[in-house]
Amino acid sequence: MTSMPVIKPIAGHTSVRGVSDYLQKDGRALAVDLYNLSWDEDRDAGLDPELKQDVDWAAEMDLTRIANGNDTPWRGKRARTYMHFIVSPDPKDKVTLTQLRELTRAWIRENWDDYECAAVFHDDNANEVMHAHVVVNNTNLATGNRFQNPDPRQMQASIQRLAEERGLSFFVDVSDEEKRRPAAKSRAAPKTRQVVYVRKAEREIAGKGGYSWVADIRNRVTIAKRAAETPGEYLQILGVMGVDVGEASRRSGRADWLYSLAEDPSKRIRGENLGLAYGRKAVEGAMRGNAAIGPGQIAAIAAKAVEVRDYAQLENMASALELCSRYGIRCMADFGSRIATMERRGDDKAASELRLAKETAKELRLLPEAAGARPRTAMDHDSWQRQHADAPARAGEQAARQRQIQQEQQRNDRNRRAR
Repeated sequence: MTSMPVIKPIAGHTSVRGVSDYLQKDGRALAVDLYNLSWDEDRDAGLDPELKQDVDWAAEMDLTRIANGNDTPWRGKRARTYMHFIVSPDPKDKVTLTQLRELTRAWIRENWDDYECAAVFHDDNANEVMHAHVVVNNTNLATGNRFQNPDPRQMQASIQRLAEERGLSFFVDVSDEEKRRPAAKSRAAPKTRQVVYVRKAEREIAGKGGYSWVADIRNRVTIAKRAAETPGEYLQILGVMGVDVGEASRRSGRADWLYSLAEDPSKRIRGENLGLAYGRKAVEGAMRGNAAIGPGQIAAIAAKAVEVRDYAQLENMASALELCSRYGIRCMADFGSRIATMERRGDDKAASELRLAKETAKELRLLPEAAGARPRTAMDHDSWQRQHADAPARAGEQAARQRQIQQEQQRNDRNRRAR
């Protein structure tokens, strides 16, 4: 019996981008299988597998982790952002790529069915032995919680039993009882963790074509987080658009922002109540890599729309920027390939949404024509920053005012309870 382990676990503490690039560099990956991402091997089995190449699985995993607040240190230790498992069958079995993919799929479904996973297959070791690298994101999709340390013996027992069932050799000496015992599933009760959370009242108002201040704030926040590269710029853009930002009371140890309309401070809502994508950590994560978009241009257009109360333009603008982020669109030229991909997948709804986003981006000149080009802006970025240089100070004053309002409300609540 060989001493080579069936499953070798390696903990990751950084963005998934590093391990993704490493596993796929120089075209050495024989195949890549994805689970519980925008592509799923089972759900999308009937589609052209070439479409899978459009999926940036590292970016999707990073966004999921950030949106659920699982990218931050835990009890003084840096976050374990993902687990990287190496699945190594016995070299004597000389498994084919098809056999290894099927075995790996069964192991992932049995042990990690509630997680985003990517399986990358190699034969680039010294003896050219086929093996799989399985990257598991740290967030349980059913609960939003971080994963717990898996039982290494149970992981080994699982792969051993699955290998036996397929007539393959196995390496780990465990009891028959352990081999028969399926891997434990998450027992935490599922809870709603929507990326965008729209309450019933908001849906009813939208259905009647009315104005919702919650939707208004969400649109302005969406525009700011897709235009800004730094928190300072983010506060500047929100200030220009008439949104005050304060510190929200902590929930479950998570910091968040409290948003309100400058013209009506009583209309206020915390970020996470707009949806997971609007919590403070998710917003800060979304700002990374927004350099292709001109914040001066976007802030000027959005501020004008706010001034004349053109809420339809704000909504169209927010929707376009959100779709650009979701599909990795950095310039106008990118729209063509993304729309073609959605059409090949048969996703008419996504293709239609992208066409509308393209029209909005073109009309408002939100993006450069080609990668690496500067967007044609109505207001130069540097000029905009000079014009709004005092915005951080105003944002600080707004935050202080928001805290005063919050404290006053808390005192009133205590007094009412005391009576």
